[in-house]
Amino acid sequence: MQITSDFECGNIQICSLNGNFIKAKIKTDQYSKDFQWFYFKIDGCKNAKLHIDIVNASEASFPDGWYDYSALASYDDAIWFRVDTTYDGKTLTIKFTPECDKVYFAYFEPYKQKQHTCLVKRLKATPYFLGSYNGRSVEGRTIDVIRLGLQTSVIRKKIWMIARQHPGETMAEWFVEGIVDQIEANDEEIRRILNAADIYLIPNLNPDGSALGSQRSNAAGINLNREWVAPSVERSPEIKYVKGLIEQTGIDLFLDVHGEETLPYAFVMGCEGVPSYNAQAAERERQFKNVLLKSNFDFQDDYGYPKKKKGEADLTMASNYIGETYRCLSLTIEMPYKDCKNNLDPDKGWTVLRSKALSKSVILAIDEFICLQGNSSQYQSV
Repeated sequence: MQITSDFECGNIQICSLNGNFIKAKIKTDQYSKDFQWFYFKIDGCKNAKLHIDIVNASEASFPDGWYDYSALASYDDAIWFRVDTTYDGKTLTIKFTPECDKVYFAYFEPYKQKQHTCLVKRLKATPYFLGSYNGRSVEGRTIDVIRLGLQTSVIRKKIWMIARQHPGETMAEWFVEGIVDQIEANDEEIRRILNAADIYLIPNLNPDGSALGSQRSNAAGINLNREWVAPSVERSPEIKYVKGLIEQTGIDLFLDVHGEETLPYAFVMGCEGVPSYNAQAAERERQFKNVLLKSNFDFQDDYGYPKKKKGEADLTMASNYIGETYRCLSLTIEMPYKDCKNNLDPDKGWTVLRSKALSKSVILAIDEFICLQGNSSQYQSV
């Protein structure tokens, strides 16, 4: 039996292999103490009763995230399913008997460079493609910024949507793929939005961390979502580049898409803690969330991060920085690695399809935001 993570996005360190019993550790992000993401392959394991102990699980960035969590497995690195997983407060244990000679395990469904390249090509092939910008990461990888719209009016709103500041939160790029599916389908809401606004879409803001198999850091070991006040070429060129573009284009709506390790809910974080927050900002957030509540069974607004008091927000975070600097609607969208407690699916938990379904509801909310119809909505849950 052979175990490896020596491939794109891979992460595991084998401590011992005794028959079918495997002890392993998740490796830390490069130049960082953070870790949570794992992704590895086992060959020569057909019908073996695998018992995998991840012995440093309690030292991970979010150890409480392992409770009620189930790992994902795949025979072909494409179709994924949940497997028996337990956490005793110290060790994460995965038990599975493969029916094939090869099996992959991962924290969530990976999103690799090949998929990303295909996604960008799809965007460039749509009739709404207006151009692209290409920044560079610490290690020189391309940061794709895609501009979409219709040049039919002089005064147009500017919508920015970014994903994977934290590379291990792969559901964020699956969410973006859901947006691309809708653009290709040319739904009525998409046509209305892109007739009135330009969308600047970044499917993966941290390509280095993604390739390296990191959870929260770029290649310099930096959490990009704490760099928005003073990014640097050395530490965070990804944020410096995008921040500069936003300064050039202006912005009316900002959405920062993430995965949430611990909380078993899909929710939105506003920027109520920024100094400029007022009743108008609160109403814009309420209107946006109201469409999500009416159009998506997974989304809820009862559970999320503790709300900051006015003036106590961390302005180094993207949504807070943008909300305060541009006085616009600025939100962080969070999706779970686990199942949603308010809409349970015990066999599958949170999935790629649920990520895409949430993106469809977000398009409805953007449409209502653009149309200034926040006080009422006809959207029904799907």
